[in-house]
Amino acid sequence: REIWQAASDLTSVYCEKSLHVGGVILTPAPVEQYLPLEESAKGYVMAHYDRDAVEDLKLIKLDLLSVRGLAAISETRKKLKIKNIPPGDTRTYGVLQKAQTIGCFQVESPAMMNLLRRMRPENVYELTQALALIRPGPTESGMKENLLRRREGRPVKHDAFLAKILPETGGLLLYEEQVMQVAERMAGMAPEEGDLLRRSLKRRKENGVLKERFFRAAEERGYIRGEIEKLWKVMEAFSSYSFNKAHSASYAHMAYQAVYLKVHHPVVYLTAVLNAGGGYYHPVEYVEEAKRKGIRILGPDVNRSSYQFEVEGESIRVGLLSI
Repeated sequence: REIWQAASDLTSVYCEKSLHVGGVILTPAPVEQYLPLEESAKGYVMAHYDRDAVEDLKLIKLDLLSVRGLAAISETRKKLKIKNIPPGDTRTYGVLQKAQTIGCFQVESPAMMNLLRRMRPENVYELTQALALIRPGPTESGMKENLLRRREGRPVKHDAFLAKILPETGGLLLYEEQVMQVAERMAGMAPEEGDLLRRSLKRRKENGVLKERFFRAAEERGYIRGEIEKLWKVMEAFSSYSFNKAHSASYAHMAYQAVYLKVHHPVVYLTAVLNAGGGYYHPVEYVEEAKRKGIRILGPDVNRSSYQFEVEGESIRVGLLSI
């Protein structure tokens, strides 16, 4: 009867074999000695196990994803033979502050444009913060609004306790590594323990042993229970969807390059964006953006068009592949 009940509970459960679009697992050869394998719907070899099981086996998993924005930047730099893009360009940051960023990697969504107008970044460090703040984690934990209100000169409730733990950012959690810093500074946890704590919070899989260890060690170091519980709730809300600083910094570097190229070489850059297949919006939006910039869009011509979009003088010629 127990087996029958367990089987009947599975009757309406939807079973789907899904394949991560860019997940690659590395093993010493041959792979079948380490993982059970099967064939995906499209004929690719894939493992039965998910990322957590693969990690438990001490195997390496990489997520390799393509980025259209990088293709647009690379094509523009190649065509114009630009080796180095100067940092700190005033016009580029002026455009970022006005959020005139359609066609620019990571900074063109409506939410990001609104954040840029409020934050008005003046350098790559502040742009890095903006790309970390747009994640749901800082929003849900209240860190995003606190930082923006502070930058706008509006009153912000100062949390002396958090400021003491994270003086570098005035008590604000911006990057996921700061959860490890909290674990080290409050509970004296070793870096590897702090990383396990960070990952368990990020995956919403509470590790009771680590939580108990954190609370006990923090209390032994003189922190009161109420302070610890308050900070734990903040870390839980923050960790669900947060960026590590390296991720935010690399995105900021790419975003800056994209905006710089759009500002100084709009015809070539928007042509490259269209050839990359667009970005956050449908390609039609980038055609309209080119028109708003005063760039003429020339229709497909059997005698003049190439396969893709091409620069023709100060205009953009539509390629034959668009038909």
